Amino acid sequence: MAFDAVRKDASQPFVEVCMSEFQLVTRFKPAGDQPEAIRQMVEGLEAGLSHQTLLGFALFGAASFFSGVLNLDFAGEQFQHIQIIRALGQPLVMVTISLIATAYILPQDAGSASSLFNILRNLGGAIGIALLATLLDARAKVYFDYLRESIVPTNPQVDERLHLLTQTLGSEQAALAKLSEITHQQAAIMAYNDAFHVIGITLGVSMLAILLTRKLPQNMAGGGAAH
Repeated sequence: MAFDAVRKDASQPFVEVCMSEFQLVTRFKPAGDQPEAIRQMVEGLEAGLSHQTLLGFALFGAASFFSGVLNLDFAGEQFQHIQIIRALGQPLVMVTISLIATAYILPQDAGSASSLFNILRNLGGAIGIALLATLLDARAKVYFDYLRESIVPTNPQVDERLHLLTQTLGSEQAALAKLSEITHQQAAIMAYNDAFHVIGITLGVSMLAILLTRKLPQNMAGGGAAH
């Protein structure tokens, strides 16, 4: 048994009424082709077509791997196709995951479940950001140590670059500082590439979890979509 959340007036955001299906009513309504896209995703999940969620993770993960080839020459044009792929995959992930997470919630548990859902989402985001920040810092240090092993006076390329920077900046001290800045920059770029690869791998592992989810109940058909 599920319920409708029916908007009564502006002073009372939501009123819960026991009905045969779950319906979320808000001030914001899907526009353009969004209603049709939402309907198709809900129908696909109800029919047990988890492959659309898998497709979303695959597209999102592929975009992360494509982002993991950054260099100093990357600009807006190089990111356009990556952003398009990510934009295609993200709705398939976010919408369907929300449906899967709330499909078996009983009416009397809706309030607590909503709070728990939001807390875990925020907590997961905070943990993910912290882990990525730690990874970036650690890998940047590793790559900097690796790069500086090659920055020695006996290296003819280093000597040539240092001489050029000295002529441009006017002093050897400024040239050394600039060379250190460039090395740190390169190390940071390689660290970001590693982070994108880790995100892609994590999304790939998430695809396995989707295969273990239960089929959504059939009574979510049609009007069960949020609108």
